[in-house]
Amino acid sequence: MRLENSISDEFDDAMIVFFKMLEGAKLADFEKTVEETLRKDLEKVLAKNKDKVKFIPCSKGLWVAAKLQISTEPGMEVRRDRLRSALSQQEAAIAKNGAGADKCKEELKAINEQLPLAEQELTKAKEGKDKKLIARLTLKVGGLKEKQTRLTARSATLEEKGKELEAKRVKLEAEFIAAEKPKNDDPELFGINEGNEGWYEEEKAILLPRHYADAFSFFIHKISSVNTFAKDTSMVALTTGYLEASRIFSIRRVCAERVDTFQGKNRVVRQVRSVAGKDRLFHDDSVILELRKNDAGVMEAYLKENETLTKLAPEDQVLIKVPLGDKAIQVVGGTNLHRAHNVELQQDGTLKEAGGPQWRVDSWSDGCQVFPRFDEFNLFIRLCAISKRWRCASGATRAGEKECVVLEASDTDERGAGEQALVDRFGEDFVNKAADLNRGNSKVLNRIEELVRRRRDFEWTDKDESRLSELETAKKEAESKKEVVGKKEVAGKLDKASLKEMEKLNVKKAKAFTQAEADESQKLTAERDAWRRAYMRDKTKRLRADHMQVCDMAGKCRQPFSYTLVELTVSQWSDLGAYFGQARNKAWDGTLVIGGKKVEPTAKAEPASAPVPNPASESTNATAGATP
Repeated sequence: MRLENSISDEFDDAMIVFFKMLEGAKLADFEKTVEETLRKDLEKVLAKNKDKVKFIPCSKGLWVAAKLQISTEPGMEVRRDRLRSALSQQEAAIAKNGAGADKCKEELKAINEQLPLAEQELTKAKEGKDKKLIARLTLKVGGLKEKQTRLTARSATLEEKGKELEAKRVKLEAEFIAAEKPKNDDPELFGINEGNEGWYEEEKAILLPRHYADAFSFFIHKISSVNTFAKDTSMVALTTGYLEASRIFSIRRVCAERVDTFQGKNRVVRQVRSVAGKDRLFHDDSVILELRKNDAGVMEAYLKENETLTKLAPEDQVLIKVPLGDKAIQVVGGTNLHRAHNVELQQDGTLKEAGGPQWRVDSWSDGCQVFPRFDEFNLFIRLCAISKRWRCASGATRAGEKECVVLEASDTDERGAGEQALVDRFGEDFVNKAADLNRGNSKVLNRIEELVRRRRDFEWTDKDESRLSELETAKKEAESKKEVVGKKEVAGKLDKASLKEMEKLNVKKAKAFTQAEADESQKLTAERDAWRRAYMRDKTKRLRADHMQVCDMAGKCRQPFSYTLVELTVSQWSDLGAYFGQARNKAWDGTLVIGGKKVEPTAKAEPASAPVPNPASESTNATAGATP
């Protein structure tokens, strides 16, 4: 649930996770399918989220729903800390430039004092007609004038640079002050200006309000490359491949900097966020962005709907559809549902929060749906794990029992089943490269590569020694034989090819790979292999902590999850909280099967204390659906 016209760098959206409880007759099958460790882990997590999960009685059964904190919006990568750092760097650059300018002025002042005196001396020398003195003083005056010209130009350049640096500092300071200001509490207000949090970040990705049927799977976040897979934030998540997302552009930037990207390209507009009115959302490809110059030669942007043109203001924002294969705008991919906080792996194989909860979306999202709270994401992903197991068990493509086990990591040099599944899925070379990047010890890796090259090019073998000995003997024999060249008798010579081969062998022997280098290579390789082994073990345990199975890694039993993104008006947002908190919606006690525990609420619906609003009647952007 995203509040319309409220775009921020804060986690101010909501995720509603819901499921219908199983009938009591399925209890035995459920407990056989979902391992006890997962069920107990869910109970522990629920204890920290009791007020966020409710029984929802309905005429069609008993449901459970959780209301969790997320962000559905792209984060601002340039936030307060980075602005502060940039501001400090700018101030240091100004100080350095100022010091250079002061030194230049001092040198120029000295030259300006020396030049008139040198010119006077030259005038006197000319009167005395001393040619040598005239020549020397002429060179001196010319040198001083040349230095004066150079220093004058240098001083002007530094002065101009100082003005530019100061202007940039003033701008950074303004952005920093704006970033420090609290967010406007009125969600109906929407403005685009310097420091606006969220939409001021150009070309960020964002999902549009719609239903994404069967679009997500229980898998691993950040697997598109070795670089992303190596990060400690590459964890279990609900993942997707390509979804039709959009990227954000301000009309001011389109008309000033990206004309070539848009003019005549029939770029499809998915949404308009206007400072003059409500959003407009388009579900087909019928609306495009058109650029035209006005009579004054100024570029302007229009929405083109059929043959109707609607002018857009410079402050308006458009969400542009980015099709696969687009070369001018970066394609959006991997808009997953994942953690927006760091974790640490504990000795017992469980995860703990690291660094505390996040309060800014920052770089955690570029179109993803992200959870700032450790306990809430744990609840979410465990419910997903249970759902996947139950649906997989009743599906036609169910994996074998040996594959439906949680990933295991071995504490020995031998790989556990989970580690082997990781290698089978991604390849040993991929995992090893990720381990090296995660470790970040390039010095060791570079030295290993150097030693490998040395061994390859200069390892001295018995065969090399034997061949060199043969060539040396042949050379001696050739030189012992006398040859007549002209009328002179000279020593014989070995053929050129053999001499060249002998020269190469001597060079190789002189640079021979030593035993000390062999010992060093063995030691460093063992160090590298140890951290690779540790990384593989750690990665597997991290995935296991969120209950990933071997069949997930193998791509079997990958049950899909659907996701619907809804934009609400302010009144609907208020109603959402009010209805969720109604007294009839009792706190969930962790029961997943009716009869599995003593359940206080009943499946029979109670009359609502207030009418349920129809979202469609309040906003064309809200996705209306049947209300239980």
